[in-house]
Amino acid sequence: MSQSLRNSFIVLGLILVLSFVVYGLGSALFPLLIAFGLAYLFFPLVKKLEAKGFSRSYVVIFIFSAIVFLLALVALLILPGFLRDLNDLINSFPKIVSTVLAKLENWLALLGKDVDLSKDQIRLYLQNHSQEVSASMLKKILLGIGGVFSGAIEWLLGILNFFLIPLFFFYVIHDYEKLSNEFLSLFPRQAKEKMREYMEVANRVLNGYIRGQILVALILAILYSAGLSLIGLPFGFAIGFISGFISIIPYAGFTIGFATALAVGLAHYELSLIIGIVLVFTIVQALEGSLITPKLVGNKVGLSELHTMLALIIGGNLFGLLGMLIAIPVAAIFKAVFLDLKQVYQSLEFYKK
Repeated sequence: MSQSLRNSFIVLGLILVLSFVVYGLGSALFPLLIAFGLAYLFFPLVKKLEAKGFSRSYVVIFIFSAIVFLLALVALLILPGFLRDLNDLINSFPKIVSTVLAKLENWLALLGKDVDLSKDQIRLYLQNHSQEVSASMLKKILLGIGGVFSGAIEWLLGILNFFLIPLFFFYVIHDYEKLSNEFLSLFPRQAKEKMREYMEVANRVLNGYIRGQILVALILAILYSAGLSLIGLPFGFAIGFISGFISIIPYAGFTIGFATALAVGLAHYELSLIIGIVLVFTIVQALEGSLITPKLVGNKVGLSELHTMLALIIGGNLFGLLGMLIAIPVAAIFKAVFLDLKQVYQSLEFYKK
């Protein structure tokens, strides 16, 4: 057997073993990935506390206890009011939409435009144009609905898997450096240095961007919910928190939050309320653009506005919501790889001719 064929079999064997492990983990893969994500986020804190003489085991237990305590505090103090507001908003939303459509119909009538925006007319329009909806889209919707209402055993496994997160987190963060070195050891010696460079780029981007974005989203959630509650917007607390947390995806928080708040404001139609909504979103956006994001995130990813939008579109099309969440840091890493490949390509003989 030739050396190249032997090498190919060895590489194929490793890939098959890793694929078998990933497949065998099944639903436990998700909590393992969450544990890796948490370990990555909190590892710098672990190193700082270790440097002060604390044992890693005690540090990990302390960090996880602090996370559980903060989550419990949020669940007791914030979650009940948020869920109450959210439930009221969901129940009231059909009525809000109907009211807004009726007002739009009246305003269009004043402009001499006779447009029927009633619920029955909209339903009739959708029925008449339903054939325009692609079969694949309908199939996805039906599969999604079916998935929500099926699988009691999967739900139970999901609950059990949730309790795997702290266990995985403890072992992953305890052996973090060892796992990183094991990952690097899989690459050939000549590619290892380049892979290490890419990992440093990834670490620099993820380190600044993800932690920064989480803090930005938390601050925006507080500012939006406080501002919308202060101006007396119904469901302002829930709309504000949702707007803030969705801000992890660039542009999404402002767009969805402002549209929802404006719909609620138009349904009640108080001019002061609408002006207040515009002021709250304008002020918070100004603070985010000029102070919050530059201070906490800065330009860690090095992507232009156009590249950011393209990354979000590609991420959303390929992997849905998860794709949009990771699109920006992944695009920044891909950019570094692409620039390297471009440099190699431009050094090839046929390019220089």
